[in-house]
Amino acid sequence: MDQRKSSSKYWLYFLMWVGIFILFILFYPQFLWMALPGIVTNFSLALGIM
Repeated sequence: MDQRKSSSKYWLYFLMWVGIFILFILFYPQFLWMALPGIVTNFSLALGIM
């Protein structure tokens, strides 16, 4: 039987990383790529892909 895990924690982490991404765009555009692993990982966990 498939049990679905709650993904609300991952959605909150994803939104936190999007906020960090926006801050990097505004203040440190040269470090923009540093937020991408957090965004991609938490988005895929929230969707249940990983």
